[in-house]
Amino acid sequence: MGTLFEDAAAAHSRAVDLTFSERWIYQPFTVAAGEVNGRPSPDPDRFEREILGVLIDPYARAMSAETRKQGVKPERPGHQSTRSQLDLDVTQLPYRPRTGDRVIRRKTGRTYHIAEPKFPSHGPRWQLDINEI
Repeated sequence: MGTLFEDAAAAHSRAVDLTFSERWIYQPFTVAAGEVNGRPSPDPDRFEREILGVLIDPYARAMSAETRKQGVKPERPGHQSTRSQLDLDVTQLPYRPRTGDRVIRRKTGRTYHIAEPKFPSHGPRWQLDINEI
């Protein structure tokens, strides 16, 4: 049992998983022999796990650019993120997510490459920017 805030964050994370999550397979990958341009391969020091996560499709950000200006110019949509994201409770993994790891969405069988892990300043939920392979 942690602080009141930590307990609330953990309860929130469980509620998100119960409501929105689906099953994924998390596959840790590494670059062979530490070579920058090496071919990625499964990481022997970290093992594959089944996790729960929420897929967040690319989205348009409201009220960015010129979406709010009226006039002769046609209105332009706001900035759109170019990547999907996977939202997960990082306590499901005994290791830290890394760029280059892969996740497989059980529902569709599609495989994604983790482009950038984004961790919050507090709480157990992380967002991983992912690209479909």
